[in-house]
Amino acid sequence: MTEFLFRFRETISAANATALVALLLVLFGPFTMPPNPSALSPAPIEVILATPEIEASPDTPPPQPVAKKDHVMSRKPAQTHLSPLMPEHPLPMPDNTASPALAEPTPLPAPAAAPETILAPQAPPPPRNPAKDVEALYVARVRAHIQSIKHYPTGREASLQRPRGTAVVWFTLRRSGELAEAGVEKPSGSMLLDSAALSTVRRGIYPPFPDNVWTGKTQQRFSVELDFIPYNPS
Repeated sequence: MTEFLFRFRETISAANATALVALLLVLFGPFTMPPNPSALSPAPIEVILATPEIEASPDTPPPQPVAKKDHVMSRKPAQTHLSPLMPEHPLPMPDNTASPALAEPTPLPAPAAAPETILAPQAPPPPRNPAKDVEALYVARVRAHIQSIKHYPTGREASLQRPRGTAVVWFTLRRSGELAEAGVEKPSGSMLLDSAALSTVRRGIYPPFPDNVWTGKTQQRFSVELDFIPYNPS
């Protein structure tokens, strides 16, 4: 109060100040300063909440006392504990009974076996006849000898005509290699060439037959092909 009057000491007159103090005393009564400033703090007000009485029935269990807590529990939404292995919304499982084709896979057909190739047994080669080999060797030797002694016809007529052709001559040899007879089997078209071919065969010297060939025969017929080409002096 003194502080209040001190603030307005200059603006409020003495009469007005006296009247204001008298009014404050009437309203609030005598004012005394407490010895301890902390006494001015308001005293705690105890609030008692009345709990409505509930008539207990014979079948109703008595209410359990609620423990008082110093602080207010914050309300949290209830948490649902889910298994980490199961989703919150499980996926629909496929129905194997709806489609029999999906329930059991159709087995693949086994690959077809390759057809077995049956090889026919090969016929054994015919046995070699040593006598035939000796005969072929003897004939090749006689023909090579006749080709080695062949000459193109000479003379003034052959030089003028200069014929060209092939003559085939046949001849017969005895076992000793002696010439028995000879003749023209296929003429060449020129008398000069046929005569030259026959003279070549008759002039030849032939070896005797081997012992194991043409057994039982005293002579054997042969043939030879002689080709004549005119000599080119250039």
